[in-house]
Amino acid sequence: MPVQVATGDKIRDNVIKMLYQALVGNSNGSDESQLAEKSRLIEHFIYRDCNFQVNKHYKDTARSKVWNLKDTKNPELRLNVVNGTIGEEEFARMDAEAMASKERKRQNVMLRKNSLRDSIAIMDLKPVTTDESDPEPKITVGDRTSNRLWSGSDIDAHV
Repeated sequence: MPVQVATGDKIRDNVIKMLYQALVGNSNGSDESQLAEKSRLIEHFIYRDCNFQVNKHYKDTARSKVWNLKDTKNPELRLNVVNGTIGEEEFARMDAEAMASKERKRQNVMLRKNSLRDSIAIMDLKPVTTDESDPEPKITVGDRTSNRLWSGSDIDAHV
């Protein structure tokens, strides 16, 4: 690293070095001093967003940023940060979903759609009703009424 890192905190200095190494990646053509400055700024914004404290949230956030920058399945993220398409402050605030590759985002959308579809598969389920004279709740599914509530043991009976 061309410029010395000296925040006065060993953990913060280490985060800056890890961010720098992740930004450099396999390329040798980038301006090292520019990447060192980007690393310092990204760390500063992470630190600021963690209320100027080195705590679990700070460490988890920094680890996530470094991991995502190094992700070989998502080279666009690193390139966008290096060339300035994604600014330092914007990158520091990105969550995992925002940092995900296009393919991963597509997979997440499909998972959500499938999960939603599966959760509403029984369209004719009606609310639980109780009869004043009968303390057992009745569940109406379609045109059938049952006194029995579903339990996890029902799965075992059908497997």
